[in-house]
Amino acid sequence: MCAINVSKCFRYFFMYSLTTIIVMLTYSIGMKECPTPSKDYLHFTKNLTDLDNVRARQYISLDCCASGFNTITWFFKNNNTQNSWIPFPFLYQECDVTTYCPQLSPRNQTLHILKATVNFDEGTYLCVAHNSSTGKNISHKEDLFVYDCIDREKPLSIPPHNVLTNTGQNATFQCAADFGCKPSYERDVNWYIGITNVHDIDKRYIVTKDNRDFRSVVQANLTILNVQQKDFDQTFSCWIESDYDIATPKFFVKLQKKYVQVNVTIILVIVLPCLFFIVIITTSTKVVHHAYGPQIKFYFRSRGLLGGLPKMGKKHDLHALIVHDDTRKEDNIIAEEITSRLRKEGYKITQIEGYGEGVFSHFGCNLERSAAVIIIDMENNSEDSNKFRVFIESSLRNMTESLTGFTIIQQRGLENSLMDSVEYKGLKRLQWPGENCTEIQKQRFFKRLQLRLPKPFCHGKLEETTPLLTPPI
Repeated sequence: MCAINVSKCFRYFFMYSLTTIIVMLTYSIGMKECPTPSKDYLHFTKNLTDLDNVRARQYISLDCCASGFNTITWFFKNNNTQNSWIPFPFLYQECDVTTYCPQLSPRNQTLHILKATVNFDEGTYLCVAHNSSTGKNISHKEDLFVYDCIDREKPLSIPPHNVLTNTGQNATFQCAADFGCKPSYERDVNWYIGITNVHDIDKRYIVTKDNRDFRSVVQANLTILNVQQKDFDQTFSCWIESDYDIATPKFFVKLQKKYVQVNVTIILVIVLPCLFFIVIITTSTKVVHHAYGPQIKFYFRSRGLLGGLPKMGKKHDLHALIVHDDTRKEDNIIAEEITSRLRKEGYKITQIEGYGEGVFSHFGCNLERSAAVIIIDMENNSEDSNKFRVFIESSLRNMTESLTGFTIIQQRGLENSLMDSVEYKGLKRLQWPGENCTEIQKQRFFKRLQLRLPKPFCHGKLEETTPLLTPPI
């Protein structure tokens, strides 16, 4: 009995020692895979794969070789973690904590999975290298495929996908196949363009293969260095080649642009001249409108466009009635110039000039005959002007149907204006340009005034003036 117990103890001790030696040897091999880290800038020191595979219950190491870091932290996710990242150690796994749980090398640059399982170790691994001095991080993500080696009637393809990239960048296609454990003379994955191997077409096309110890999964990655415009026109094909009695599976992929790159030359040659042209047109339009806006508007309205001009009523035989205060010399000059200009354009105009209550009767008699009224603003400084204001207000209440225009000519520097005290504040007001104005300014004024009047006759002249009222003696 004792001998039997001693034998069992010896075998157990032998197996434990052998396992320990294998683990230590694995550590030493794993540690040599990454270069010794330095304290320079934060970067990876080894080309890292995005997809790896391992046979179930076998060992595999995942690298995160870097320099310039203070700490490296590992994360993992799969269906068992509900696709949420969990940090190392991955305590959800069912393993002997002292023997088979995933372990890290001293600097955390390599993750050792000692006995991979399909349910618990297959998934996505993420390593994050952190530099505490700069606060910067770099990270690498890798998918691990754990497989049970079985005999297959045909290879299980892991096809590639189209890759989004831009010119000047590097792009990688990943293609693999699980050939199973059935002995096979040919088990390979290759990349072609048409029927020509890619490395025979361009040296920038690099194919890297992974078939560790002739495991059942063979992976071939096609990397395109410094992507050029012509690469987007190529169709790359991944061929799963074997000596199984089947046709060779082929998968076709292409590069796709992430976004449309804007050609600076096109902007300079096409867009900028268009913008310059738009600015010139806009500026010219504003200048022309400022100088000749009323003239242009009058031209279109006189031809029935843009709403047309006011109309002459059935009772109207005068285009406008001009009312002003005869006691002011300035008003006489303005009234005469307005009358003269408008008559030359074919308008029938009459003036009401004078002061006092006598003006009211003439105003009332000619009001029904006129399609519009033009009042030269006056000072609000006398009893007569006050009566005139009351008369205008009362008349305005009855002008809606009989008049299409009621215009006030304001003068620069006129204080205590009569029309400012009129109840109807919305009356159309035009400012007299003054003696020192340019001819263009004066033309703008008269065209704006003509927009308030019905369409003129064919340049006929009407010498009609209401008799001058003289003040009582």
